[in-house]
Amino acid sequence: MQIGHNCDIGEHTLICGRVGIVGSTKIGRHCVFAGGAGVAGDNPITICDNVQVASVTTISRSIDTPGVYAGSVLHNTVQRWRRNAVRFAELDDIAKRLARLEKQRR
Repeated sequence: MQIGHNCDIGEHTLICGRVGIVGSTKIGRHCVFAGGAGVAGDNPITICDNVQVASVTTISRSIDTPGVYAGSVLHNTVQRWRRNAVRFAELDDIAKRLARLEKQRR
């Protein structure tokens, strides 16, 4: 486990092995970070109370809604990864638009 400088970790938060947390991160109470999870980003990241982060998940922006979070992306060049990360965030909307278009064609 590696916790960066100036982090604030709330009471009753569990941090398992191989977790890395970037400096100045603020983590709420009653959170769980499973093995291999991490917090990484340029700006200070804040994670609200009652958040569970699944194994090998990277949190790259603040979380303000309690719940379970998961996700990881295969490595690539930074430029390509950033471009694909933006597209991945829009994937659900794109799939819905495609379904509507296909329905109109029929």
